[in-house]
Amino acid sequence: MSEIKTYSQKESNEMIENNVNDFKYVYDFQIEGEQIVPPKIKFDKCVYDRLEAFNTEEAADLGWTMYGVFRLIMGECDKEDYDANPLGDESMFEPSDEFKHWLDMHYMWGPLMIMQALLYGNYELKKDKTNEAN
Repeated sequence: MSEIKTYSQKESNEMIENNVNDFKYVYDFQIEGEQIVPPKIKFDKCVYDRLEAFNTEEAADLGWTMYGVFRLIMGECDKEDYDANPLGDESMFEPSDEFKHWLDMHYMWGPLMIMQALLYGNYELKKDKTNEAN
């Protein structure tokens, strides 16, 4: 039986705020001229780094499907599958605690945002105090 997670009031409020903002990232497509343009998703560094590590041209060359790369980013890929076709830096195979926390805080839309980023390449690094110089 899995353990029931509890969240502080601050975390609960953050989850609600994330839910509202994430909704815009998923559904706020625009029409520019004759083109439909997906919204630009701004990811925290922990998510951005996993997308950059595994969402590569090399992935297709090694036989990874988009869903396989998605599972790898989400930390749901079997180690045997990864070992058969290693991709990127093996130290990235296991998701960091920071990434797991991000998934918790974006429980409703996070996976969909990641899949949308894989489909459209419409993502960038969110600017914050730790990466403003970038």
